[in-house]
Formats: sequence, C-alpha cells, structure tokens
Amino acid sequence: MVKKSSLSLAFILLFFFSIGKSLWSQSSPSGKGLEMSDYKKLGLTVVMPGDYGTLLDLDKERVSIKCKLKFSQSDITLAEPDRAEAILLVKIDIEDLAYHIGLDFSRSVTYSVPNKGDFNVEGITWSLSTTGTHEDSAGIIMLALDELLDNFLDQYLQVNQ
Repeated sequence: MVKKSSLSLAFILLFFFSIGKSLWSQSSPSGKGLEMSDYKKLGLTVVMPGDYGTLLDLDKERVSIKCKLKFSQSDITLAEPDRAEAILLVKIDIEDLAYHIGLDFSRSVTYSVPNKGDFNVEGITWSLSTTGTHEDSAGIIMLALDELLDNFLDQYLQVNQ
C-alpha cells in the first residue's frame, strides 16, 4: 500500500516538473537594454511635474543643462527625442522636503506572439531611481541626479563602447 504522504509528494513533484519546462523555457534577456547602434546620439526628455522645484530655483532648463554637460563629457550628443534611436527620461518629483528622481531608458522593442507575428512598441528597457530629502536645497537634488547620471553613463558606455 502506498502511503498518503508519498502520493502527495509524487503529485507535487509531477506538478513542478510539468510547469517547470514552461518556466525554464522562457527566454532570458540577451542584453542590458542599453545597446545602441549609434550610442553617441541620445534623446533626452526632462519632466518635473508641479511647481515646488521653482521654489528651490530648480527647473527643467537647469536639469537639461546639467544632463547636456554630463553627456558631452562622454562625447554623447543629446538630440530631440523624435530624432533619436532611444530616449532617456529624467523625471524629478518634489513634494515638501522629499524628492524622487527617476531615469528611464526607452527604445523600440520588438516581441513575437505565436500565430500572430511580430510587434514593435516603445518600451522602457532600463531604469534607475533614488529618493531622499532635500532640506530646501536644489544642490542636494542636483548631486543625487549627478550620481544617477554617472551610474547610467557607466553602464551605457560599458555596453556600447
């Protein structure tokens, strides 16, 4: 006679082996999501919702200038988003004494659906963010942005040079 616990274990193992094939057959990403054919040309979009940043003398223009300077040091030209292969979205949210900075790298992404074909959409393939308090200082936010941009550039140049 087969013990009930042995039968349960057999069913559990059968279940995991039957779904395991489909789980393990999922394709893994083959890149970092930052690969470009012309990595020296990148689109930039800066978004700063709300008006709290103006109280700190921080606006989209100041952030854009910071990004352009940082990228020019790596010989990367920032282009209009509609003329670039990929776009870096820099989003800064400020609320009271808190801030959140997000970097999203988006590009054209192609995927296949069995029996339906290939589809091409814009998608975020890499992102990084940080949150902190600014103590009424735009300098703290700009320093955090600088660190995020350094991290992005390190990874971006590593996969593209």
